[in-house]
Amino acid sequence: QSRLPRKHDLAWTGDKKHAQYLDPELQPFIRGHFPDARYVHVVRDPRGAVASVLEAAKHWAVMPDYFRGTVAEVLERWAIHEEWVLRMKQEIGHAIFTVRLEDLWREPREIAKNLLDFLDLEISDEFEALIPQLIHPRDPNAKYASFALPEVPRATAIMELYGYG
Repeated sequence: QSRLPRKHDLAWTGDKKHAQYLDPELQPFIRGHFPDARYVHVVRDPRGAVASVLEAAKHWAVMPDYFRGTVAEVLERWAIHEEWVLRMKQEIGHAIFTVRLEDLWREPREIAKNLLDFLDLEISDEFEALIPQLIHPRDPNAKYASFALPEVPRATAIMELYGYG
């Protein structure tokens, strides 16, 4: 029986699948096995988030079912995922770092410094110099600026909370 090799002295691991790691059904397992886990929550303008999901649905062979939904259904799912974050913040707010993706593009050095501070890591001069090269040179949401979102009350409340209007 083969096993994955063990990583010695592993300090950090991560994944960008927020819908998995913030799922209330999975949280007891994650918090039970990783009680000191910290979460980096990146929220994106829902116009860009929804439009990119619908775009991905045209090309990806494997995807969550909701990717095949209507604009309103995908926006509803975005809101549900953000509600999971807000619920977790009430429970373990100190362990969640939230950043708007647009702020990361606008202020990459400041956000990176804040993020590393949250993770109890120090920023080296070499890493700080690399930051502008690691961030998109332009706002990928720009191509979705005219994407119209339907009225979804639960999404509207969350959009206002994060400053998306």
